[in-house]
Amino acid sequence: DRFLIGMAARDHPVKGHDRLIEAVGLLVSRHVDVHVLLVGGGVDAEDGDIKRRIEAAGLGERFTLLGQRDDLPVLMRSLDLYVSASTWSEAFPLVIAEAMASGVPAVATDLGDCRDIVDTTGDIVPPNNAEALADAIGIASERPKEARLAQGEAARERVVSNYALNDIVRRYESLHADLAMKRAA
Repeated sequence: DRFLIGMAARDHPVKGHDRLIEAVGLLVSRHVDVHVLLVGGGVDAEDGDIKRRIEAAGLGERFTLLGQRDDLPVLMRSLDLYVSASTWSEAFPLVIAEAMASGVPAVATDLGDCRDIVDTTGDIVPPNNAEALADAIGIASERPKEARLAQGEAARERVVSNYALNDIVRRYESLHADLAMKRAA
């Protein structure tokens, strides 16, 4: 019955696992009943580093570490919220669009194209700000289930409307044609 959030990212400082751990600690202190699924290289139960960081924060029962998985679409659909807590250097994080395409709203840090991807279908927070991350997750957890489902559907529609593969291919073809015409001129 806990509010289920997820993050799919390898264990690396750029991905912001430590900010997410800190945010979850804040949420627990605010009595928000949250659970986190972590997916990605180096984030499995046998990995000592990330597990130690979670345990040191006293949050072991709030996290499930799944490691590298090939069933991400199935896992995404089980989430109430997707979180991208990156701290720097993001470009176009496909995993946010993948979550949204699965009907899951997202909270992401304001890096790279995250703001454009999420737009009004989720929340954007400053990078390296566990308090803002906790606030956004907390607000999302308080929304009635129907509102969360509607937000997830809006997120899915945004990805389908703006980032469908055929549309992206057409945009690249148009860009290449324009560049070829300019070069020929």
